[in-house]
Amino acid sequence: MGFIILLFPQMIIGTGQKLQRITIGSDVQSIGDYIFCIYDFLYDRIDTVECLASTPPVITENCFWSHTYNNATLCVPKNLLNRYSKAEGWKEFANITEGSHSGPSVFYHGDVNCDGKINIEDVTELIDLLLSGNTTLTVGADVNEDGRVNIEDVTTLIDMLLRVN
Repeated sequence: MGFIILLFPQMIIGTGQKLQRITIGSDVQSIGDYIFCIYDFLYDRIDTVECLASTPPVITENCFWSHTYNNATLCVPKNLLNRYSKAEGWKEFANITEGSHSGPSVFYHGDVNCDGKINIEDVTELIDLLLSGNTTLTVGADVNEDGRVNIEDVTTLIDMLLRVN
């Protein structure tokens, strides 16, 4: 049971949950104008943007608010720093770093740490995420697909693991 996000629409507004880290999947091709800019301006500050795509998704400089471009860290796959630092929109980030992995090509609900596997490490990551008070927008953290990341996702993830093992 997995899914791939291929396109983000324009003008998404936050749900009021605290969002400080965004993980953009490896198959995302395009992100609409102002999608994270509005959230960042109205609700909270995004401090980390991780993009797992080997080809930088198409964005404009209006995708994020200037505070994000100036203060957040953009984490990109290993050996792709140069590609992102020259790409339209992505080059606006003042701080771009390389991650230690290239990321899986498909993400699954329950693969919270985005390593391509669903295991006890994902349960630990999800619990740590909830205890820290930060809600991370990853395609794997909303295990039960209800649009929220909470303790119900931990229960669903453990149930998934128990059924497999």
